[in-house]
Amino acid sequence: KIYPEINFAVSILEPGIKTFNDLYTIALDFRKHEHFSSVYFSLIDLRSCEFKFDLKKLEELKTLFQEYEEKDNQKLAVYLVDYPIETAYVHLFLKMMDFNKKYCSTLEAAFDNFNLPVSLEEFKGLINI
Repeated sequence: KIYPEINFAVSILEPGIKTFNDLYTIALDFRKHEHFSSVYFSLIDLRSCEFKFDLKKLEELKTLFQEYEEKDNQKLAVYLVDYPIETAYVHLFLKMMDFNKKYCSTLEAAFDNFNLPVSLEEFKGLINI
């Protein structure tokens, strides 16, 4: 969901096994959204997700991000992760990127990274947690 009035977007993935195609489709749909260029801050919640794909596929995700670089006005994207393997995937992916992206394991830590004009409670309401 994109909140253009505060330049914020959130993607919450359902828990469970995620293939590369699952992640690629979500990233592509986000970039094709009419308000994508109004997003300065984004939260991608990958908690309780299990990745089932070869690490080499991350290069394709990097290419997708680069293809939309001109429309991408994000100042910061934060990935919420809680499983060790998935944390490693995200860490390796972020090392490949030139964008300002971080990862953490708690909602409070994610909130602290953003400069949004909302309180923590309002932030939780925006993402329905």
